[in-house]
Amino acid sequence: MPPLLLFAALLLAASGSAAAAGCLVERANCIACSYGARKCGQCIYGWSPNARGTCVRCPPNCASCDTSRSCTNCARTYRLNRRGDCVKCKVPHCSWCYDNATSCSYCQQGYATNYRTGGTCKACAKKNCLWCVYAEDLGNAQFCTGCRYGYMATWPAGVNTDPRIGGCDCKQRCPIKFCAPGKCFKNGPPDTGTVNCDSCLDGFTDLQACLKCTDPGCLSCWDPHTCKACRPGWVLVDNNRCIRVLPP
Repeated sequence: MPPLLLFAALLLAASGSAAAAGCLVERANCIACSYGARKCGQCIYGWSPNARGTCVRCPPNCASCDTSRSCTNCARTYRLNRRGDCVKCKVPHCSWCYDNATSCSYCQQGYATNYRTGGTCKACAKKNCLWCVYAEDLGNAQFCTGCRYGYMATWPAGVNTDPRIGGCDCKQRCPIKFCAPGKCFKNGPPDTGTVNCDSCLDGFTDLQACLKCTDPGCLSCWDPHTCKACRPGWVLVDNNRCIRVLPP
């Protein structure tokens, strides 16, 4: 079938599926329909359905909002204050901060939240460490829990996250290409253990091989040819394919 006819067929299938749920999937910026009504129930990131079921843009730096456009969840590095505004976290390298925006609750990758210094973000001490934490009950010692992309977590005596031994090392390369950051580790001693991958990069499947999903709009797939979830701005149709959501 020619490409244009194939796309039209997929779009028609998506429209039919969504119509059964009460709305058209090609409604501007809509990715999911509300059951039993011709309204959009879920919009793309930064947009939310209003009372009429139309996707409207949320306020600046807002990830989602209610039907009156009041923000309910801010974008990363921003915090919702008591007035309902998204304010920038004032702590460097902070992903999520507390209401006052001056104390961090969760730091960016490669940094650990140090609550003894008022919620500041300190760089991971070990080379190639992606995730690290402070153990307050052990003298606030820092230890590594996961490695950067392309590296594999190993422990001197096998899998052991006990902070008293400093957590994992990130010296060995991960042999599983496209394994997600922080998800490659060796189960057992560094020299003889078994390599494992807990999660592949977006768009890849099969934890022991990380094969690429063939659908360009696919976020995760059951197998390379069967999509499980779509990327933002795409919608999953009946034949496990992803179709891009049309703009306004």
